[in-house]
Amino acid sequence: MGLTSLNLRYNPALPSPGELFSQAETKARAVEHVKMTLNDWLNMTGIVSDTDGLGSNPSATRLLQNYQDWVYAAVSAIAGRVANLEYYLQLKRPGRDGDVVDIEEHILLELLEDPNPITTGKELFWQTAAEIQLTGHAYWWMEPEGRVNAPVRIWRMPVEGMMSAFDNSGRMPVAYSCIVGGTQFTLPPDQVVHFRLPGGCGNAWHGGWSPLQAAARAMDLNLFSQIYEANFYRNNARPDFIVSYPGKL
Repeated sequence: MGLTSLNLRYNPALPSPGELFSQAETKARAVEHVKMTLNDWLNMTGIVSDTDGLGSNPSATRLLQNYQDWVYAAVSAIAGRVANLEYYLQLKRPGRDGDVVDIEEHILLELLEDPNPITTGKELFWQTAAEIQLTGHAYWWMEPEGRVNAPVRIWRMPVEGMMSAFDNSGRMPVAYSCIVGGTQFTLPPDQVVHFRLPGGCGNAWHGGWSPLQAAARAMDLNLFSQIYEANFYRNNARPDFIVSYPGKL
């Protein structure tokens, strides 16, 4: 009888435990390589840079730079209402009765109405309220004149350029310094009006914790979401790469 067919079956040997571990390690390295490649691609294209967002401890400059989007809408609404508030100057007479008399003419009222040659009273209040909401601080310089150093003009000082020095207790300011146009000025504390919000709990005597600082994490999430969506649609809502892996995952 002749041989009409021959069926051969190949049964490879099962891999050893060491070989299985080596295969799993190779797969893991391949996946990690894909991850690192994607991370490098994101960093190279500059979708999110180190200067984006507020971070955990934003400076006054960075807080002011985020005056846009819904922050602009919220802060502008508050600042506009503050600028349109009516204010009064009153004198409380000594004595038990504590009579209060309205003062209709005074240098302070004139300064608040017309603080300096380039700023109106409403602009001064608007800018002050906006800076308080953004940074927690705002500063006025009461420019003096004459032998009695009576204030004759009010200037809003840039909050991002202001620095203060305190006494040994760390509570009372002894001097203020401000950088304007690259030049540093030193001002005595009796010429500076420092507006500031409370600084939270503990020994936060200096204050200055703004609503924007408290909402920094929410602000960053909103910013990064907008950056992601903008780049997504700028790329026609499709990726320009394919992630492939040899074999089955």
